[in-house]
Amino acid sequence: MMDIDHFKSINDIHGHQIGDIILEEIGQIIRQTARDVDIPVRYGGEEFLLILPHTGINGAVKLAERLRNQVAFHTFRPSGVPIQVTISLGVAEMEKGNTLASLIKRADKQLYRAKNKGRNRVIIEKPE
Repeated sequence: MMDIDHFKSINDIHGHQIGDIILEEIGQIIRQTARDVDIPVRYGGEEFLLILPHTGINGAVKLAERLRNQVAFHTFRPSGVPIQVTISLGVAEMEKGNTLASLIKRADKQLYRAKNKGRNRVIIEKPE
C-alpha cells in the first residue's frame, strides 16, 4: 500500500487539477517500475495498491524503496513550478490462510505506521 504524503495540502495550495496530474504521474511511475505480472491499483483518493505475485517480502521491500525514491526524486512540474512529492508505503506478505482483504488490511496498518513515523518511508510488517 502506498499513499501520497500531504496530498490534501497539494490540492489546497495548487488546486485539484494539479493534484490530478500528480496522481497520473505517480501512476505512470508505478506502471514503469512494476513488472508485467504485478497488479497496480488506485485504491482510493491518493492511495495505491501494488500486488506482487510470486514475490517474497525482500523483493517487495526492494521494489517499495525503489518506488519511494523514484517519486521523491521525480520533478513534478504540472504548472511549471516544481512541487516536492513523497510517498509512504506499507509492505505485508501473503501468508497461508490469508484473504486478499486481510492482506490489504495488514499492509494498510504498515502504511499508517510509516505516516506516523514521519512519512517518505517504507515500513514492513514484522512476523509475529
